[in-house]
Amino acid sequence: GAHKPLCDVDGYYQPKQCAGSQCYCVSKEGHQIEGYTANVWEAQHMTCQCARDQYEYMQTGLIGRLFYCTGNGSYQNYQCMGDVCRCTDADGNVVANSHSVSIGQIDTLKC
Repeated sequence: GAHKPLCDVDGYYQPKQCAGSQCYCVSKEGHQIEGYTANVWEAQHMTCQCARDQYEYMQTGLIGRLFYCTGNGSYQNYQCMGDVCRCTDADGNVVANSHSVSIGQIDTLKC
């Protein structure tokens, strides 16, 4: 009855793990990343990439980078650096030729 984790081809934990009716984000080593969960029936597009990137960044001890993650650990469709926000893809990379706005106008950004 023990939970069998999902692993990638390199032997690390896959970012999304599910047990029972809940899915959650984990680090490569399998540590649950607090605050990022979803019901199994809502987790089809849950990538946990943002949660994992944020977790790994925090482990370095560096400060200053902000991550804009959804409640299930995926990247928002925008990211901001300083006071400039741009549209991003599912991996958090800036979409080429995307429009940018100041952080105060984030509601006007169409991604």
